[in-house]
Amino acid sequence: MTQVATSRGRPRRSPKINGPLNTEILERMRQLDIRTWQEFADHFDIGRSTLHNVMTGRQSDTTDKWISPSPTTLNRLAVALNLPAHEIYYRLFPNAPGADTFTPSTVIRVPVIGRVGTGPNDEEPLETPEVTVSRKDADGRDLIAYEVRGHSMSAGRRPIFDGDIVIVDAKQINPASGHAVVARLNDDSLVLKAFKSDKFGSRLQSTNAMATNGTPPYIPLENVAEICGVVVQVVGKVDTLGDF
Repeated sequence: MTQVATSRGRPRRSPKINGPLNTEILERMRQLDIRTWQEFADHFDIGRSTLHNVMTGRQSDTTDKWISPSPTTLNRLAVALNLPAHEIYYRLFPNAPGADTFTPSTVIRVPVIGRVGTGPNDEEPLETPEVTVSRKDADGRDLIAYEVRGHSMSAGRRPIFDGDIVIVDAKQINPASGHAVVARLNDDSLVLKAFKSDKFGSRLQSTNAMATNGTPPYIPLENVAEICGVVVQVVGKVDTLGDF
């Protein structure tokens, strides 16, 4: 540890920022647009001193030994970082019994937050509350997912069918022509369409013009309140993938 002089001239050791969860903490702060670790602690009801200890490797000021977190702290860290509580424990305590048999998760969970193609007042429970993606695919992205209703995108090079789950990068709000996007219309309904931009202008359109889910096959951008993100992955239902 480095030493920092106090107001009385006595050196005080400053802890190193080498906690094993720092990458995940910083990524979640970025996703949630939280600027400081103190705000992050408050957001998830984690004690500031507790989170500070986690970020410095949970070092004691006097012994350099780690301090055991409470079950409540592990639970709150699990929620905050979207990781299993046992993974957090073994990463904080790599010498704990059982740690040698533990393999860190290579996937993250992405919440399914709603449906696309059903109108603004759909309150039917979702069939799939969450899906998983690899950490590599999630790196640098702000991922959310939607359940698809209807067949308006069930044509083209990559058909998307009724019941599929589309995973969207909410950071990508300026799509290139041809990208599939989730958009919120002025009436608050969510649609899944292809973004098109050419000499005729920019618009959203269905790939399957014969099935429009009650919306026009072409939607001008003046009817679009916002682009919620670009589709980066599709999780298909088994019955749409054919026989194994």
